[in-house]
Amino acid sequence: MEFVERLGTDPRQIAAAIVTGISDDQWRAWSADTVSDWTMEAFQLVRRDAYGRLPEPSANGVDVLDAGYVEAAILDVRLQLSRAGVRLAVVLNKTLGTP
Repeated sequence: MEFVERLGTDPRQIAAAIVTGISDDQWRAWSADTVSDWTMEAFQLVRRDAYGRLPEPSANGVDVLDAGYVEAAILDVRLQLSRAGVRLAVVLNKTLGTP
């Protein structure tokens, strides 16, 4: 949640910024994938960034995420929200029969 909140405080502005950041090539690529592809893509992203970039556990049990980790997490959240928006639109359009 913290990383989502770092995108901004106004959901409409966040959504508008995300939508305008999606290229036609990204829209086509993300629309063509299958649910299995989406799952593997998310798994690989999490494995590489969320878990792969974690700092070593501290002796006192308090872990601090460095600025690089936080920045990567914010970018990953924005990317995943972009993908999710496109994919939800595709599913809804197919379900509702909208081109």
